Amino acid sequence: MKNNEKLNKQVRIFSAKKKCKNLQCDFFPLYGMAPHRHEFAQTGHWIGSTVLLPEDSWPKEFIVDPTSKGAQGIWHCPECLNKIDETRERMKSYEKKPRK
Repeated sequence: MKNNEKLNKQVRIFSAKKKCKNLQCDFFPLYGMAPHRHEFAQTGHWIGSTVLLPEDSWPKEFIVDPTSKGAQGIWHCPECLNKIDETRERMKSYEKKPRK
């Protein structure tokens, strides 16, 4: 088999495994800030100007970390939502139980 044919075969195998069209899909899931904006008028600089957006406006690819008081969470690929079900199950174990 020629080198060119071998390379083409490897590319076809890789393409068949990768179903997502997002070129950055391999970087997800990521841990980071919840959806937010900055209000510079309040502070005049980045530090302290973060305002979280309302939860009902958050995109489906973000899952809040229950231990972070709503400020942090896990982002997933917006195209394919790879591993989002696994994250939901894992986060359930971290949810705070009601105190007696």
